[in-house]
This record gives sequence, C-alpha cells and structure tokens, in this order.
Amino acid sequence: MKRKNIAMGSNPLDLIEYNHDQQNTASTSSPKKNLPEGVRSTEHLGEVIPNALKLTEKLTFSDYSKTSWAFKVQDNLEITRTEKILVDNTWVAFHKKDRKHMIACLNGLSVYFGEKNQENRCYVLFSGTQPGIYKSWASVCAVTKGTKAHYKKYSTIEEAQAEADQYLKKGQYYIDPELREKTPEANNLESMKKIKESEKELMNLKKQVLKIEEQIMRLKDKIDQLEAENQHLRDQTFLPE
Repeated sequence: MKRKNIAMGSNPLDLIEYNHDQQNTASTSSPKKNLPEGVRSTEHLGEVIPNALKLTEKLTFSDYSKTSWAFKVQDNLEITRTEKILVDNTWVAFHKKDRKHMIACLNGLSVYFGEKNQENRCYVLFSGTQPGIYKSWASVCAVTKGTKAHYKKYSTIEEAQAEADQYLKKGQYYIDPELREKTPEANNLESMKKIKESEKELMNLKKQVLKIEEQIMRLKDKIDQLEAENQHLRDQTFLPE
C-alpha cells in the first residue's frame, strides 16, 4: 500500500500529512482486474485532523488519534487530548525517522511541560525592589533584572503566603492579582460574602412565609365567619324535609 506525503507548508516545523484517500484506494496494479477504478479497501486508516493543537506560532500539531498512526497508550492510563496529540506525533516522527518532525515534537513537549509546571507554581521574592509573591518566573525576572535578590519557589499559594508573612511585613508586600484571588483571605472574604447573601435570601424567604401564613389565617377566619353565617341562616329558615 503506497503512502503519499504532503507537506503542510514551508515552515520546517510543520507536520507531514498523509493522503488517506490515496491510502484507501485500490492500487491500479492490483491483480483483481475485475474491480472498477476507485474502489476503496476495507482497511480504513481514519482521518488526520490538521492544526488540531497549536502551542506557539511555529508549533502546530495534527491529531492522529483516529488513525492507525496513533500510539497505543497503556491500559487504564488516562491522558489529556493535548498529551495524546503530542505522544502520537512523537510516535509518527519516530516511525518515519523524520528528524524535523521529531525536533518539533520535543519543542512541543518542552512548551507543554513548561506551561503545565506553571499551573500551581508561584515564587516569593524576599529582597529586591518589590518583595512579594509572583505567579511566574518571568515576573520575578522583570523586577530583579540587574540586581541581586533572594527568592524561593512554592507549589501552593498557601505555602508561599505562610513564609512571606513570616519573613516580610505582613499585609505590605506585593501579591500577583491572579494569586490574590486564591489566598486564604480572599477565600474567607468570598465565603463571608456568600454567607451574607445566603442570610439575606433566607430572611426574605422567612418574610414570604410569614405573609403566606397571615393570608392563610385570614382565609380561615373568613371561612369560619361564612360557616357561622350560613348556620345562623339555616337556623332561622324553614327547610322542607
């Protein structure tokens, strides 16, 4: 079965696409000459989805998950779609011995791991022009360029704030705006806000219940009054047996 490689573009990091129409079309040299031209084979390799994952302007990867090029991941192992695309592309590059494709995959993995590691990471800058808690290493570099400063990396904002409170002036150091929303104080304020909103809604509901109960009492009084009047009329009125 022949494979036809089609370049996606002039960018050396672009992946090589496969013409699945050509893959699934019967060869003209097939010994079964009684088949008409264009008959497809039952071996369907699936569709390659181009540009399915874009990590940077120069790192764009295709999705091979629905083709025979997909790498078989170990059973009971769950990975994300992004991770699956990178694994499949690495396998395709290895299988084809495509050096440029392999370099693109390694660069893509590096970018992905770098972004992944930044998800729960933060830094405390203990000295320098603006001590505080920063979300990214780039932010630390921006305020320490050309100076000597001391810093430490943390995996959670809680750990970072605990030591920042211990070694810096509590409440007076810088905290990245995105990280500030995740601090215990911010969580407490959010909880207090929700409690107040809940209490307000609860009071409104209780007031509505009281109003409904008052309406029910008035209706009951009205029913009792009407029943008494009807009984009085019956007592004064001769009704034939």
